[in-house]
Amino acid sequence: MPTLSTPLSAGTAAATSADISLDQNQSAVIGIFSTVTDALLADNFKVVTVTPGVPTPLGVLSAKSPTLVVHGPGVYRVLRPLLTSAFGVYKYV
Repeated sequence: MPTLSTPLSAGTAAATSADISLDQNQSAVIGIFSTVTDALLADNFKVVTVTPGVPTPLGVLSAKSPTLVVHGPGVYRVLRPLLTSAFGVYKYV
């Protein structure tokens, strides 16, 4: 059964999510959420793939594109910018 969790709690400070680890043939929906009704998101969250070197950019989460599907095997992180409204990151595996 699919599981919903929050690798990054809602907040306004710039922060990095916990690792989102996926096994072979596993997929997840990564998305952003707000705890405030009608919150405005003026900046993008960056999604990166964790590598032995520098993390590799994979995509962005934004007001126009609030979710992204990622596939395993792999380890991913989401980078939240400094915001004026509280937003967090969820994953649905």
